[in-house]
Amino acid sequence: MALRIAVQDWSVTVLVPTYNHEHQIIEAMNGIVSQDIFSSIKVLVADDGSSDRTYPIACWYRNQYDNIDVVQNPHQLGVLGNYAALADRCQTEFIAVLEGDDVWVAADKLRRQIQFLQENSKVDACFTEYFCLEESTGTLFSGPKWADGRYKVLHLLDLLYENSPASFSTCLSCFASNTLI
Repeated sequence: MALRIAVQDWSVTVLVPTYNHEHQIIEAMNGIVSQDIFSSIKVLVADDGSSDRTYPIACWYRNQYDNIDVVQNPHQLGVLGNYAALADRCQTEFIAVLEGDDVWVAADKLRRQIQFLQENSKVDACFTEYFCLEESTGTLFSGPKWADGRYKVLHLLDLLYENSPASFSTCLSCFASNTLI
């Protein structure tokens, strides 16, 4: 049964850029659907010309839930172009990103991040700890501990110094959409 949600109820848009994520997109989408604030989430999936079944799998979720929208780019935009096209479609106060090969495992992840941003109006973004799975071996390891007690507030230069934008772990972040302006 599809959920019926009024546009004005959405407070956060989850951007899901995808490219050849056939083997991971189901887990990624299930992580979004399992969020305890799913009814107030708008989900935008953009497939960047995958040659596998990523797009049809994402469309299955669109057909199940009215708050999920899926597009297939008419031509490949590349990583940054796909992000930009998704961000241009956002109309909510907050934005979160979950790449099609990442997974959210905590059902309260977005609620806690949105609550933090609402309670701390001078903060533009917040991040979570994460773990990485080496699929070929099944080994689970924690990501870099750039926050390991050193920061309560992380400034942009600190983040750029310790985590280059090209490898920035977007699945951890949630931010106010006005930071994109």
